[in-house]
Amino acid sequence: MSCLGNMRKINIKMKNLKKVFGLLFLLVIILPSFNAKAQEVPVEPDTEIEVETATIHLTMRAGGVFFSEDIEVLEDSTVLSVLETADESSDLFSISDVQVYPFGSYLKCINIQDIGEKCDDWQYILDNDYPSTSIDNTNVSGHGSIYLYFSAKNRISLNNDSITTEDSVTVIVEKYEYEDGVWETEDEAIIGVTQPNTTDAFNPPIEIMTGEVDENGQITFSMIPVGLYDVGIRDEYGYYFPTQPLTVTEASSPSSGSSSGNSSPNTNKKEGKVLGVSTNIKFDIQKAFDFLYTQQKEDGSFGEDIYTDWASITLATDEGHKSEAIKLIKYLNENNISGTPLLTDYERHAMALMSFGLNPYNTNGENYIKKIIDAFDGKQFGDINEDNDDIFALVVLQNAGYTIEDIEIVNALKFILERQKENGSWDESVDMTGASMSALVKFGDRDDVKNALSKGKEFLKSKQEKDGGFENVSSTAWAIEGIVALGEKPEDWVKKENTPNDFLATNQDTDGGIKNEDLNNKLWQTTYVLKALSGKTWNQIMQNFKKKEIEIAQIIEKPKVVPVAKKTIVKIPENKTPIENLEELATQNTAEVINTIKENEQKKPSFFARVFKNIFGIFN
Repeated sequence: MSCLGNMRKINIKMKNLKKVFGLLFLLVIILPSFNAKAQEVPVEPDTEIEVETATIHLTMRAGGVFFSEDIEVLEDSTVLSVLETADESSDLFSISDVQVYPFGSYLKCINIQDIGEKCDDWQYILDNDYPSTSIDNTNVSGHGSIYLYFSAKNRISLNNDSITTEDSVTVIVEKYEYEDGVWETEDEAIIGVTQPNTTDAFNPPIEIMTGEVDENGQITFSMIPVGLYDVGIRDEYGYYFPTQPLTVTEASSPSSGSSSGNSSPNTNKKEGKVLGVSTNIKFDIQKAFDFLYTQQKEDGSFGEDIYTDWASITLATDEGHKSEAIKLIKYLNENNISGTPLLTDYERHAMALMSFGLNPYNTNGENYIKKIIDAFDGKQFGDINEDNDDIFALVVLQNAGYTIEDIEIVNALKFILERQKENGSWDESVDMTGASMSALVKFGDRDDVKNALSKGKEFLKSKQEKDGGFENVSSTAWAIEGIVALGEKPEDWVKKENTPNDFLATNQDTDGGIKNEDLNNKLWQTTYVLKALSGKTWNQIMQNFKKKEIEIAQIIEKPKVVPVAKKTIVKIPENKTPIENLEELATQNTAEVINTIKENEQKKPSFFARVFKNIFGIFN
């Protein structure tokens, strides 16, 4: 055997020996530590643990009050814990069924002494508030009382659950006054006529008509299309509960809308003079409506969106022609604006929907209020060089729950007032002056608005001509919008013995429409005139809706910032563009982060690792 072979055997034995010694060394170090830790666990004698408790007054009602006592529970107990504690200490009731769901526990049934089991209508109040969480997820800490009662929170009733398209239905809403156990008028509810969302059953239903109840807790719906509906109370999430079924069938004798023989309350007659000639001035409103309906398409529309929308606002004032109005409502409910709409298109369409009580926040899946709000740049709406988009935004939003407390209303008012000219006009236009006055009048208790309305009135006065009109038929109709908004009557605005109504009467054609060779313009102007002669402003025709919170679109996109591990000063070469500099900065910062991570990864071995490696080599 060679010397080299002997040395290899000795080296192998030495390596094995080193490993054996290394393991023995580890055992010497580790075993005492286990023993020490075992000795560190003291055996404590039995001690009393102090816990914080709370006293909650629990009242329970099912018709009458059957339980009312103070319950002592742990401070962090839930409502369910309080009920279970009361159940254990009392023979007056027993909880017979609690069902567990992913969102939490549902109290289904309670068995009450001398009453029996009551199921599925239990409500609870914590310190006079209805919590939004389940009974096992609502903590009573910091609260003093729980009121549990068996009843629905609200109820609705219909004066008729089966009507025709020519009938109306009145909805009555009540709320349960749990402390007295009586039903009272609910005057703050939104009621909707809805149908199931067949495309997505997990989302709120389709709203056909909606509206707020009056101070008597009532609301009346009319001109409802044929169909099966649910009428209910809307919650904050857009769902409806409770509901009542409503059936609407076709009327056996639909209103023909003709004016044959019978006088109509819509007929406007007046004696006067036109250009000095005595005559009986008569604008036949019924005949004008008849003309308008001859232009209605088979699908219920009036052609292009702009004509359909203005016709909708007008026809919402007509109490006849119900079958035609129902076709129009159905069309509006099933069709959105076509093409590439402007902001004013969204505003006009929202006005049309709201005139028939259709929800501008959600009609056919479209949120028209959001479209308008998204066009707000913080100071005004849409094109900064125009004011018509601001005027109509103000008209819509003040009927969609927005108030002077909202920045959109505050700044829209400011912008519109600043656009008024010294002569009192807006854009030197009769039309836009009348529209502006109508938009502003709701805020007429403000001095600046009051002054603007006064100046606007003087401008309109100066533009009235000797035939009683204002430049042309359309301008006259829009001037009447401003006049009516002031609470005045157009027949009191007399110029050379003629009024705006006289002028409009002289421009009515034999077919009932306004004289115009272009059929579309004839249709358009007729809708303007009929709306003006209704004696109502846009705001008075449109129904009110409660404000729904909208996530405002971000107008200016801020540059993204790359996170930096440490504060770093980077000099930007002057000969590079800002974009190149920004990219270089991002690259430098990212590289710095990566380098920092790599440095952290390359840490030195620990003291024990170095000792074991150098002495025993067991980590090699």
